[in-house]
Amino acid sequence: MRILLTGANRGIGLATARLLAGAGHELLLTGRNASDIAVAAQRLQTETGASVTGRALDVTDAAACQRLLDETAAEPDGIDALVNNAGVFDDLGAGFFDVDEATIRRAFEVHFLGAWRLLHGLLPGMNERGFGRVVNLTSGYGGAPPGPGMTAYRVAKSAVNTLTRIAAHETRGNVKINAVDPGWVATDMGGAKAPRTPDDAARDVAHAVLVPADGPNGMLLRYQTPVDW
Repeated sequence: MRILLTGANRGIGLATARLLAGAGHELLLTGRNASDIAVAAQRLQTETGASVTGRALDVTDAAACQRLLDETAAEPDGIDALVNNAGVFDDLGAGFFDVDEATIRRAFEVHFLGAWRLLHGLLPGMNERGFGRVVNLTSGYGGAPPGPGMTAYRVAKSAVNTLTRIAAHETRGNVKINAVDPGWVATDMGGAKAPRTPDDAARDVAHAVLVPADGPNGMLLRYQTPVDW
């Protein structure tokens, strides 16, 4: 498979890329910083021998996303799988009245609109070819009972969950769209005290990328198991 991953220069994205490259898949890694993503792609290609390409992409930049979509659409084989992993966590520990509109807007731009842009652009080609996999990284906070704090992050992830369920109804043939909640992971976003490693989360994401034809579609997967939204 040829797999496009966002936010792939560190954390869960990089660990997932390493796992999938090690399995022999062709990868297109994207991240906001051109030098960081180039270094990550070269390292993975050297480590695994797989075809790994790095590409600078800010998922909040609609024009940049469209350029990438146009380029991949012009290629004969297109993209087989999309992992929407890019994320921000700007309101950790912030109360409801502490979060301003800019923070809310940024969370939606990265988590929801970034995922929507790529999914909206790639799904028609997947349907036409009769095969595709889309994995949207989400969080238990997106479906958690109401409570204080983290308004921007929680509401944006809730939108990602809804996007997953809606888009899954538009799939044709062997095309699957699922959300993965990796739990609390020790990344730059999650912090050092988190109980799960990026490699733990990567196994969950890779499992969703590689689900068989009779696998789940439009589901929330936690630790590789479908759970209630």
